[in-house]
Amino acid sequence: MLLRFSLAPVFNLACALVCQLGLTGPAPAESLSESDQILMGMMEGACQNRDYRAFFEVIARSEVIRRKYTAAKVELSEVHPGDKAMVRQVPGDEYADFPVTLRDYTYVPAPAVAGNDPDMGLMLEFNQASDERVAVEWTRVHYVQPAGEGDELGTPMHLDGTPWVSGDMSDGTLLIYPTDTCFELVSDTRYASK
Repeated sequence: MLLRFSLAPVFNLACALVCQLGLTGPAPAESLSESDQILMGMMEGACQNRDYRAFFEVIARSEVIRRKYTAAKVELSEVHPGDKAMVRQVPGDEYADFPVTLRDYTYVPAPAVAGNDPDMGLMLEFNQASDERVAVEWTRVHYVQPAGEGDELGTPMHLDGTPWVSGDMSDGTLLIYPTDTCFELVSDTRYASK
């Protein structure tokens, strides 16, 4: 004797329970603004081309995308002259002190780093190791421009008034490591009182 079962009533009951309890699957991904969607397209190109400079530009422009490309844990270090570094780990989704942003097409210190100085600029130096790890050294500067020189930024000067020279001690270092598909921010080191 052949028995037939219909699973329709069981399926309907399961669907009713799921809908009643709100168990409809994972929450939708964070929706991206129009500008973040454009930047995500830029990020896809940066990842595909292994272009760490383009990667850095995008994470400096968008906090939403930066969170996506931040390691699960970020090492935060503060180094004082003559002292050992104070190091702590924070969950990547809680890291909120990225020191760099972009104003138009110029890197500038984030407000927490610049304080009340809207004229402060930033010098960046990118150093890539043979294993594709990237160190981004950042230094706060003021640009001194000779009178009548037009739209040029001018000569970068340290905050103490001495000229900035490539390779000088920086205010901080951001480390970006390669992943299988792109890069991720893994470390933020700040150097106190140069």
